[in-house]
Amino acid sequence: MPPATAPTVAPAAPKMAAPSNPRAVMGPTPGTSAIRTEPPVIPTPPPSNAPTAVPMPGCSVASVGTV
Repeated sequence: MPPATAPTVAPAAPKMAAPSNPRAVMGPTPGTSAIRTEPPVIPTPPPSNAPTAVPMPGCSVASVGTV
C-alpha cells in the first residue's frame, strides 16, 4: 500500500463587498396596508343564529378556579 497523503486545505472563499445600493425596501408589514380606516358602506348584518356553547369534559362551572 502506498503511504497515506495529508488532506489538502480548501481554498479561501473570495471576499465580496457589500452592495453599494441594497435592494431591501422598508415598507409596511404585509397585511397592514389592507386595514380599512373608514367603516364599510353596507354594515354586516348580525348572525341569524346564536352561537352554541358545548360543554368540555372535565371543565365545569363548579371546578373552575379550584386546585
